[in-house]
Amino acid sequence: MRTALLLVLAALAPMVGACSDGGAASGPRPGEVTADGRVDLAPGYQRATPTVYQHELASHDIQIVQLAGTMETRAEVDRRFEVSVVEARPDGSAVVRFAMRHVRFHIEPPGANPYDFDSDTNPGAEDDPVAEALRGLAGLAFQAEMGADGSVTRLIDYDEVRRQLRRPPDKVISFFDDAWFISALESVWQASESAQVRTIGETWTTSEESRLPGGDAPATTTFTHTLDEAANGVAVITGSGDMVIEWGLDSQTRGTDSQIEDQAFTFTQTWSLERGNLESLVVDSMIEYFVNYGGALDQRVTRTLNSSLRRVE
Repeated sequence: MRTALLLVLAALAPMVGACSDGGAASGPRPGEVTADGRVDLAPGYQRATPTVYQHELASHDIQIVQLAGTMETRAEVDRRFEVSVVEARPDGSAVVRFAMRHVRFHIEPPGANPYDFDSDTNPGAEDDPVAEALRGLAGLAFQAEMGADGSVTRLIDYDEVRRQLRRPPDKVISFFDDAWFISALESVWQASESAQVRTIGETWTTSEESRLPGGDAPATTTFTHTLDEAANGVAVITGSGDMVIEWGLDSQTRGTDSQIEDQAFTFTQTWSLERGNLESLVVDSMIEYFVNYGGALDQRVTRTLNSSLRRVE
């Protein structure tokens, strides 16, 4: 599974066969649920048609600093993009194309006026640096090589994307970076990293490395996945996550007494067994942590993220 805005470590899948559409020769066929409840979760590059997805993200950050008081930021980001298969290879890998169709951005920063952008209806002024950056992102397209396990192995024709990503101001770049483009593609094409054939009721774990929200302390999140059900051509995978932060290894928390005080992370992933790609992925997360500097700079941070990625065409 790939979650939007979290950098996910891709793992090569040792159980992938020579064809991405069938898994092992004795395993379930694409779209099939066997009598013993097995399904094939391999990416279906061979069967794919151009597909449009809508990603909607809402974030709410509350930062309480003893010296400065409470600072609150709300943001909403909508992105619509199309993915298509350029080449499906005999070894199960593929080349795919990503094209951004639409971007909407709304932010309510602390101590400043709200900001709105819509690439269709509110593209902003010519001399607005935020709007200029977002207008460029709205029309970007590139290709990527995908592994037989649904992971991104190489980005192709990505120079213009990197150039554009260097342009947005700080308040925008956290919502548009390399990690998001990669996670979007892997969310579409990957339901299970380490094994393509799973059984209803089976549970497995994965891990992701990222950085502390709002800082640079290294963090590892362990996710538990369960194949809850599979019927009528779709599989439903649900799960939860638990983050561990390595305090003191970054400039923000070095020399502090810091701890996570509360967290919650749940997701529901609906996967098309017939097409071999994503139907929807809904992620809800919250983390609250306290950084104790031993004085007026002590701060408590709460970040809530609600993400929905759905096939719309």
